[in-house]
Amino acid sequence: MSNLKDHLFAVILAGGGGTRLWPLSRKKNPKQFIKLFGNQTLLQQAAARFSELVPWERIWIVTTNPLYGREVRKELPKVSEEHILVEPEARGTAIAHGLAAAYIHSIDPNAVIVNESSDHVVKPLEAYIHTLKVAAEAADQTKELVAIGKKPDFPHVGMGHIKTGKIEHRIDGKAVYRVDKFIEKPPLTLAKKFTASGQYYWNGNFYVWRADTLMAALKKHAPKIGHGLEMVEQTIGQSNEREVIAKTYRSIETISIDYAVSEKAKNFLMLAADFDWHDVGDWEVVWALSKKDHQGNVTLKLNGRGRWLNLETENSLVQTEKLLIATIGLKDIIVIETKDAILIADKNQTEKVKELVNKLKKEKEEEFL
Repeated sequence: MSNLKDHLFAVILAGGGGTRLWPLSRKKNPKQFIKLFGNQTLLQQAAARFSELVPWERIWIVTTNPLYGREVRKELPKVSEEHILVEPEARGTAIAHGLAAAYIHSIDPNAVIVNESSDHVVKPLEAYIHTLKVAAEAADQTKELVAIGKKPDFPHVGMGHIKTGKIEHRIDGKAVYRVDKFIEKPPLTLAKKFTASGQYYWNGNFYVWRADTLMAALKKHAPKIGHGLEMVEQTIGQSNEREVIAKTYRSIETISIDYAVSEKAKNFLMLAADFDWHDVGDWEVVWALSKKDHQGNVTLKLNGRGRWLNLETENSLVQTEKLLIATIGLKDIIVIETKDAILIADKNQTEKVKELVNKLKKEKEEEFL
């Protein structure tokens, strides 16, 4: 397609709960709506990046409940209200990606979609945009699914991996690899082998595809989702549109795009990212990405006027709201103060915050979720 830029769309998934950033991230105000870095929320930053690639009228958002939909409209007034898709319930990223593809395909059968989650931090912007453009060219020219992988910095048990095969194309100087397979989060012994081999990349869920290519893949590998979305597309704009969407969601299992399509499809290509990206998945990542003082400490004052009084505390992060937080002789700690809860954690174990949230759910402590 010679005029690819006229058929390029962007989709941001903005429905996650951000449980590992509890107690700041809550059901009513998850992490994508929090200003963790600067004056914009993570969602606003993601949309601003995409606005460098496509016009605002071709940016779409998928979220999981009406409350989030209202917040998206408030934060992104340049995005058309019709392009903010509110799912009837959360059923995983496979149908979320598919729903956006169905709507976009209904208005442009030649659409190519770049996809991102709302909780990424990316730099430099120029390299990011260039990589997405090349990925879009590859998706359009080959009519295959395209992933963007990152060369591992270290053996990572919390990341899915992509094993690459041979180089099949070169577009604008960038190699486009055949994907051999996707592997979900490996144990440490395997992660070490993957990193040492040079054949494996981290899967950051940066996907690029033609809308029709994704919908065909869903019909093949997740037929309940694929055929349901085919019905959805046929009813867009009709009186039974929401009813058909709701029925489709009720009929399927909750499943991610990785399990539903990526691990099954044979028509996947991959480009290596030449930009840095981070999934803001827990408080340790927030600390790593934030500006630090001479002791390696990060102070956050996101919602109030609290203070941190520090004696010989190093490499730590403290979020204050209204209290005076005082620490003495500590290293690698996280302290998050909110109006009704305080988290104190080892910075190297913040991935376990999700376990705390699950415990709150089990004990029916709804007021703190």
